[in-house]
Amino acid sequence: MIRESKISLKKISQDQVKVLNNACGAYKDFLELLCNTENKSQNHIHHSINREYGYMLLAKITKRNIPINNTITIDVHTAYIASDGLRYYISISENEYEKNAARQLLDELFQELPYTKDIKHFSLKSEA
Repeated sequence: MIRESKISLKKISQDQVKVLNNACGAYKDFLELLCNTENKSQNHIHHSINREYGYMLLAKITKRNIPINNTITIDVHTAYIASDGLRYYISISENEYEKNAARQLLDELFQELPYTKDIKHFSLKSEA
């Protein structure tokens, strides 16, 4: 089933937004490494989407009037990149609190993403 609407994560705390931002930043570094070593178009596409997603998260974090609960609304392609970033962050993070927060956010994202045959794999390595 194709999902044409945007994906919303609702009632996200400011701490959770920071976890999303940390995951995005860590994944950005990983994608930059891939762009510089593998230099595949898929790496550059993912890096570009992740960078735009990072700008959106930064805007949420640096907002003057910070709401108690945030809603993050993203396109499906960005949600796949966000899920990759969360998975990557879970694998490298040593902070148990942030790992658990990332797992919870990843579960929320999976509930919204279209179920695909390769959902358990990074979209970066998805087969065409």
